Amino acid sequence: MKIETTPFQTSLISFLSFLALMLSVSGNLSAGGFVPYKSKGVAGLFAEPVPGQVVSGVDTRNATHLGKYRSTLDLLVLPLFEGPLFVGLKFVGPTTIFAANGDLVKSILDVDLEVATNTITGIYTVTGGTGRWDGASGGGVLVGSVNADGTFSYKTQGVISRPKSRK
Repeated sequence: MKIETTPFQTSLISFLSFLALMLSVSGNLSAGGFVPYKSKGVAGLFAEPVPGQVVSGVDTRNATHLGKYRSTLDLLVLPLFEGPLFVGLKFVGPTTIFAANGDLVKSILDVDLEVATNTITGIYTVTGGTGRWDGASGGGVLVGSVNADGTFSYKTQGVISRPKSRK
C-alpha cells in the first residue's frame, strides 16, 4: 500500500528531520535560542532554468524579525525524476538576504518544481549572517507556485536563531 502525501507534508517531514538532526548534533541550539520565522514573497530568475547550469535571481519579501528585505539567488538547476520519469526541476544553492539596516542572512535552498502542477516545495537552511544575524542558524520549509509571468510566489515557515540584539 502506497501512502500519498501532499507537497507540503513532504516538505514538513523534511523540515522535521532537519530539526531533529540539529537538536541531536548541537544539544544547545544556540546561546540565544530560536524564534519562529515566516516569510512570503515573489522570486524571479534572470534566465530560463537549464539543467546543469546555475541560474541567478532576485527575491523581495517580508519576514518576521527582518521586515521588508530583498535577496539574491544563485541556484544550480538539476533535472528531477520520479523513477525513470522526468517530473520537474530541482534548484539548489545559496541565497543572501539583505535586511533594510544592511545586515545579511545567508542560507541554502533546496527546492523542487513539479512541472505537472506548477508547485514548488523545499527546505532552506540558515548558514550565517552579519550584524545582529552574525552566526545565525535555523531552517524551515518552503511551499508555493509558479505565476503566469514565470515568477514564483511562496511562503516559508521555520525557525532562526534569536537576533543578537534580543538575547
